[in-house]
Amino acid sequence: KQFRLKRQEVQQWNQDFWKRQNNKFVNERKEFMATHQKKEGDTPLSPDEMSVFYKAFLDKNWRTHMEYNVEWYRRNAQMILLHLRVKVARLLRPHRAVRETHK
Repeated sequence: KQFRLKRQEVQQWNQDFWKRQNNKFVNERKEFMATHQKKEGDTPLSPDEMSVFYKAFLDKNWRTHMEYNVEWYRRNAQMILLHLRVKVARLLRPHRAVRETHK
């Protein structure tokens, strides 16, 4: 049960992080495009022009992404340990069929 609950918790944490991060990205990209396009209806910004935004966004958020990765590895290590506990418990638990034949 602990493994299942931990897995659900980690999945929700991951979803929440990326939802926030994606919303932040979309909002900042819209803002960048609005401030860098000359007027409404102009041709879209070129890939080279957009690369300025992408690099700035990554540079500004590198610490957030690094902290996310560290936390992601930590949480996955916890899940691995819980999963191993489940596997060991199942290996050590006698099979029901064997138990019932000895009654």
